[in-house]
Amino acid sequence: MLQRFIVAILSLCVFDTAAYAQALPAKFSLQSLQQGQLTPADVRGQVLLIDFWASWCKGCSKVMALADRLAKAHPGKLRFISVSVDEDIAAARKYFADLGDDFKSLRAHSYFDATTAFAEALEISALPSLLLVGSDGKVLMHITGQPDARQEQELRLLLERMK
Repeated sequence: MLQRFIVAILSLCVFDTAAYAQALPAKFSLQSLQQGQLTPADVRGQVLLIDFWASWCKGCSKVMALADRLAKAHPGKLRFISVSVDEDIAAARKYFADLGDDFKSLRAHSYFDATTAFAEALEISALPSLLLVGSDGKVLMHITGQPDARQEQELRLLLERMK
């Protein structure tokens, strides 16, 4: 009986992993918080660490800081992209201004999902959300909320294994 229960629990875990087998949308355009746009052509063939956040999200700055540390620990291995799903770009820009110099390096990697179409295509249902996307455009890991120690370790191991 216990063995069947364990097998059932393990199969649910495998199913949960498969639930995030989506890929980057073929078309998207994200507005930079500084200037310019980000499109699929800009990220094709790159490993991405994508952080979804909003100015009203209390835990988002902690996940943003973790993502920034991971990106800095793997220079040249991945590209960090921070995506605001705020209702307007002014709120996202104000959020960064209020954070001060601690997050200054993130501003250049921050974008605004004006229609939330990008977030919806990647099945972002809660904030913060962190995605690791392989160079083939497929989502390898999707963490919703503050990563626990196991998730953070798994993310670090995945990054270590990548070319």
